[in-house]
Amino acid sequence: MTSTTSFWTTAPRLLYAAVLLCLCAGAYAQQPARRPELPPAEYDRPYTGHLIEDTYERVDAIRYHCLQPESKLIACAFPAKIVCHIILPSRDLAWRRGYRLPDIRRHEIAHCNGWKHK
Repeated sequence: MTSTTSFWTTAPRLLYAAVLLCLCAGAYAQQPARRPELPPAEYDRPYTGHLIEDTYERVDAIRYHCLQPESKLIACAFPAKIVCHIILPSRDLAWRRGYRLPDIRRHEIAHCNGWKHK
Protein backbone atom coordinates (compact mmCIF):
# COMPACT_ATOMS: atom_id res chain seq x y z
CA MET A 1 0.00 0.00 0.00
CA THR A 2 2.90 2.34 0.60
CA SER A 3 4.03 2.25 -3.05
CA THR A 4 0.46 3.07 -4.28
CA THR A 5 0.17 5.99 -1.88
CA SER A 6 3.58 7.22 -2.98
CA PHE A 7 2.53 7.05 -6.65
CA TRP A 8 -0.65 9.07 -6.06
CA THR A 9 1.20 11.78 -4.15
CA THR A 10 4.04 12.02 -6.70
CA ALA A 11 2.05 11.70 -9.95
CA PRO A 12 0.26 15.10 -9.75
CA ARG A 13 3.59 16.84 -9.20
CA LEU A 14 5.16 15.09 -12.18
CA LEU A 15 2.17 15.88 -14.37
CA TYR A 16 2.29 19.54 -13.32
CA ALA A 17 6.02 19.72 -14.09
CA ALA A 18 5.52 18.09 -17.51
CA VAL A 19 2.73 20.50 -18.45
CA LEU A 20 4.77 23.48 -17.31
CA LEU A 21 7.78 22.29 -19.31
CA CYS A 22 5.66 21.89 -22.47
CA LEU A 23 4.15 25.35 -22.08
CA CYS A 24 7.53 27.01 -21.60
CA ALA A 25 9.14 25.15 -24.51
CA GLY A 26 6.24 26.08 -26.79
CA ALA A 27 6.49 29.76 -25.90
CA TYR A 28 10.24 29.82 -26.55
CA ALA A 29 9.84 27.99 -29.87
CA GLN A 30 7.37 30.59 -31.12
CA GLN A 31 9.20 33.71 -29.94
CA PRO A 32 10.70 35.26 -33.12
CA ALA A 33 8.10 37.51 -34.67
CA ARG A 34 10.23 40.43 -35.85
CA ARG A 35 11.72 40.52 -39.32
CA PRO A 36 14.43 42.76 -40.65
CA GLU A 37 13.47 44.81 -43.68
CA LEU A 38 13.33 42.37 -46.58
CA PRO A 39 15.30 43.34 -49.68
CA PRO A 40 13.84 43.92 -53.15
CA ALA A 41 13.83 40.83 -55.39
CA GLU A 42 16.78 41.96 -57.54
CA TYR A 43 19.06 41.94 -54.47
CA ASP A 44 17.56 38.89 -52.78
CA ARG A 45 19.91 36.26 -54.25
CA PRO A 46 23.10 34.44 -53.23
CA TYR A 47 26.27 36.50 -53.20
CA THR A 48 28.65 35.39 -55.96
CA GLY A 49 31.86 36.93 -54.58
CA HIS A 50 33.94 35.86 -51.61
CA LEU A 51 31.79 36.04 -48.47
CA ILE A 52 33.29 36.41 -44.99
CA GLU A 53 30.91 35.85 -42.09
CA ASP A 54 31.73 36.63 -38.47
CA THR A 55 29.29 35.72 -35.72
CA TYR A 56 29.26 37.24 -32.23
CA GLU A 57 27.46 36.33 -29.02
CA ARG A 58 27.20 39.88 -27.66
CA VAL A 59 25.52 42.98 -29.09
CA ASP A 60 28.33 45.31 -27.98
CA ALA A 61 30.86 43.20 -29.90
CA ILE A 62 28.69 43.35 -33.02
CA ARG A 63 28.32 47.13 -32.77
CA TYR A 64 32.05 47.52 -32.18
CA HIS A 65 32.92 45.46 -35.27
CA CYS A 66 30.25 47.26 -37.29
CA LEU A 67 31.96 50.53 -36.32
CA GLN A 68 28.75 51.86 -34.76
CA PRO A 69 29.01 51.38 -30.99
CA GLU A 70 26.12 53.75 -30.19
CA SER A 71 23.59 52.34 -32.68
CA LYS A 72 20.74 49.85 -32.24
CA LEU A 73 21.87 47.48 -35.02
CA ILE A 74 22.51 43.76 -34.52
CA ALA A 75 24.21 43.03 -37.87
CA CYS A 76 25.99 44.80 -40.71
CA ALA A 77 27.71 44.27 -44.05
CA PHE A 78 30.87 45.69 -45.60
CA PRO A 79 30.51 45.13 -49.35
CA ALA A 80 33.39 45.60 -51.80
CA LYS A 81 33.89 44.63 -55.44
CA ILE A 82 34.79 40.93 -55.03
CA VAL A 83 34.47 40.37 -51.30
CA CYS A 84 31.81 41.08 -48.69
CA HIS A 85 32.22 40.88 -44.94
CA ILE A 86 29.08 40.44 -42.84
CA ILE A 87 28.83 40.66 -39.06
CA LEU A 88 25.99 38.58 -37.60
CA PRO A 89 24.59 37.75 -34.17
CA SER A 90 24.67 34.18 -32.94
CA ARG A 91 21.49 32.21 -33.51
CA ASP A 92 20.68 32.46 -29.80
CA LEU A 93 21.26 36.22 -29.67
CA ALA A 94 19.09 36.77 -32.75
CA TRP A 95 16.38 34.58 -31.17
CA ARG A 96 16.50 36.53 -27.90
CA ARG A 97 16.08 39.77 -29.87
CA GLY A 98 13.03 38.31 -31.61
CA TYR A 99 14.63 37.57 -35.01
CA ARG A 100 15.49 34.47 -37.00
CA LEU A 101 19.14 34.33 -38.04
CA PRO A 102 18.34 33.30 -41.66
CA ASP A 103 16.26 36.49 -42.05
CA ILE A 104 19.11 38.66 -40.77
CA ARG A 105 21.62 36.88 -43.01
CA ARG A 106 19.36 37.32 -46.03
CA HIS A 107 19.11 41.05 -45.29
CA GLU A 108 22.88 41.48 -44.98
CA ILE A 109 23.66 39.44 -48.11
CA ALA A 110 21.34 41.75 -50.04
CA HIS A 111 23.66 44.59 -48.96
CA CYS A 112 26.55 42.55 -50.39
CA ASN A 113 24.59 42.48 -53.66
CA GLY A 114 24.34 46.27 -53.71
CA TRP A 115 21.11 46.99 -51.88
CA LYS A 116 20.95 50.20 -49.84
CA HIS A 117 18.20 51.22 -47.42
CA LYS A 118 15.83 53.96 -48.52
